[in-house]
Amino acid sequence: MPAPPPSESPDMTFRHLETLPHAGLPEWQHRQRCAAISRFHELGGVLDFRQFAYTTAAASEAERREYHLATASHTLYAVIAERNAQAAQRAARYQVPTPAALAQHFSLQVDMGCKISAAEFYGNQLDLQHTRLIVRGQGSQFGRFLYHDSETDVEHTIARETPSSAFCHAFLNPPYPARFGQTAREIGEYFLDFCHQLFGSLNHIETYAWNTDCSDYFADGREWWGTYFWTVYSPQTRLYTGIMGSATD
Repeated sequence: MPAPPPSESPDMTFRHLETLPHAGLPEWQHRQRCAAISRFHELGGVLDFRQFAYTTAAASEAERREYHLATASHTLYAVIAERNAQAAQRAARYQVPTPAALAQHFSLQVDMGCKISAAEFYGNQLDLQHTRLIVRGQGSQFGRFLYHDSETDVEHTIARETPSSAFCHAFLNPPYPARFGQTAREIGEYFLDFCHQLFGSLNHIETYAWNTDCSDYFADGREWWGTYFWTVYSPQTRLYTGIMGSATD
């Protein structure tokens, strides 16, 4: 992928926000985190994750918004670069022409991010009050919506509204079925463990949703599955997580 012009490079635009190596984690823990994300992809998940820690903490909500913007820009740049490198490697392996590179159409600005609540971020598949996930039934329970912890049917009024186009939906329902577990309980425990690794606390997070017109990375998702772009700050871990999603069948 060609180097971006200086105005679009995260390292130039946000030079005053220096990132820490390994997202500020001990190297072993950073490797463990990367392995968990790789395993998510092996099991069929399609979301892209990047985590960052900064050398200085934001002193106010307004400053944190700038950190969210930096995280969104770093994530977009890194994911596009990785996707283009993977496409070039596949083309070389199968001796076919390299597809047109994904590009960023414009630099993100702070007003392109909208602050949303934890409930809006997760959507209606997660009962935050009781820390239980609403999961589609598997096997003989196919077609039912179940609470993961008890594997009992969700109330009809709730099931009728599930799933919403939010993080839970994007995580659990890629275009092709994922293999996160054989039962509702296993799927729910996998999801909750993954989120605890990334965010520390499920409830105490600060989240922004970002404009997805910024890159043709999101073109596939516009066909039907959806496009997703969030940044999540955890006061507990002091980590910022960038999340992007776009896929089709």
